[in-house]
Amino acid sequence: HKCTLRMSFEVAAPTEDLDIAVILMKGTQRVFFSIDRDQLAPSLFNPGQHTFEVHVPEMYLTGGDYHFDLYLRRPSDGSHYDAQTQRVHFNVDELSLNTHHKGYAQKRGGLT
Repeated sequence: HKCTLRMSFEVAAPTEDLDIAVILMKGTQRVFFSIDRDQLAPSLFNPGQHTFEVHVPEMYLTGGDYHFDLYLRRPSDGSHYDAQTQRVHFNVDELSLNTHHKGYAQKRGGLT
């Protein structure tokens, strides 16, 4: 019951200091946030095709509708290259017989 988002993108010229951020949203609520690099080390993307993966732990996936927001930005100067909101949608069906306890701590099976 793991959720993995795999994103491919192309870089035209060598690009330093590029962050790829992914936010998992359930409605208007931020559920999970991931960024591609350590804040202490600048990243370098050479020209060509690149792939970025995010693995969302199952404890964050309870029944409901979700979407991913994707951001490419340069943190050193605050510029944004691209923002794609609500681009990837999916639904998790609640399979538990006991839905009274809806906290993230409950380990309930879901189907994506």
